Amino acid sequence: MRRTEGEETWDAVYEVYYDDHGNVTGWTDNFVSPVFYRDIDSGGLRDEINRFLLACDQPILDWHTGKEIQ
Repeated sequence: MRRTEGEETWDAVYEVYYDDHGNVTGWTDNFVSPVFYRDIDSGGLRDEINRFLLACDQPILDWHTGKEIQ
């Protein structure tokens, strides 16, 4: 998502929630970062980072509106 506060603008990965039709229904207030929790179901830090790379291939959304930036 792209977020602008005052004169500062930045892009970051946020958790975005979608309905069954692919419409944005919400997103987190704060950006997320890759974290690896050591548990039996975890694929490791590399898998977490790969999910972040996949997120970079998605359209950029405006943090204030949730709408795609053209």
